[in-house]
Amino acid sequence: MRTWFVLLVALLAACKTVPLRDPDPVKGAPGPDLTLLAIHRAMALEGFVEDEVSPGLLRAHLIRGDWSMTVDIEYAERVRVVYAGSKNLSYRVRHGQKYIHRGYNARARRLVEAIQREALLISAEVDPDAYLGLEPIGAPPPAPPPTDPAR
Repeated sequence: MRTWFVLLVALLAACKTVPLRDPDPVKGAPGPDLTLLAIHRAMALEGFVEDEVSPGLLRAHLIRGDWSMTVDIEYAERVRVVYAGSKNLSYRVRHGQKYIHRGYNARARRLVEAIQREALLISAEVDPDAYLGLEPIGAPPPAPPPTDPAR
């Protein structure tokens, strides 16, 4: 009887695992600093915390109860989220294929969608001319410097 119970529990756990699929890369905001801002906003919205930072790479953790997931976020012109580790998400490799709890794929995809949304919002807020340090097209010419009345 106990053997059947263990087998049933193992079978049910296997039904919750799916092939691990990292989300497709998305376009970042205009410039690495603004892309990093978009990533930080998205991480906050989705409940991720930052662990390590290096130029062009973040490590982010999502911790919920007795499980957690860790992703690496590579960013430049595009942003890419890649599996880096997990706890209690049934991660395994079988015949060269990686499997994980189905919730990982959904949460990684939601994080990428949030990054993309924040990057678009930031892009809409940024005046491209101001970002490049140029005067906006159609802007009035700058005022002449004040004259010294003593002259």
